[in-house]
Amino acid sequence: MDTVNVAGFVANAYLDLEAEGVAIDEVGIGGGVYDILTRRNLPGLVGVTVSAAANDKAQFHRLRDEIWGMMRDKCMRAAYSFPDLLVPGEQESYGQRLANELSSVMYSFDANGAIVIESKLQMRTRGVKSPNIADALGVSEALYSTSYRLWGSKRAKDRMKRKKEQFYPGGPTKNSQIWMAQ
Repeated sequence: MDTVNVAGFVANAYLDLEAEGVAIDEVGIGGGVYDILTRRNLPGLVGVTVSAAANDKAQFHRLRDEIWGMMRDKCMRAAYSFPDLLVPGEQESYGQRLANELSSVMYSFDANGAIVIESKLQMRTRGVKSPNIADALGVSEALYSTSYRLWGSKRAKDRMKRKKEQFYPGGPTKNSQIWMAQ
């Protein structure tokens, strides 16, 4: 699937779910998706660059490391639920896969004592697959951590509503991702 189609599916899901925002990983393929959605003026769009500096530079080397730290903390507090929905064509559920991905990543420390999560290349060298579902969860954590700044006030919510109406006059259509949906 190309970036144009991915952007279309993201926009449709955003509208169908009546979401307040959507976070896109701007690194790699996500960069093209983010650019397309920006041109379409999708309201509530947040680009996440995981290679950016961490907010807590004393504890984390960069944003990716900080996001994984947030996910670790939430796992320790049992703040996540792990769905039993099976991955198509496999015996493993999405919840099992997410739990496996979250627990497969290793970390080290930089010269300043900040946490550094291993890279995907390092994981591949160890024979571990890319943690795609966990990375998606991480991008949503980045959205969650910035959402109040974006949409916390009534004025911001009203502005978001007006922007949504401009983006999709008449409001979202349920099941719009199904071709020729009634």
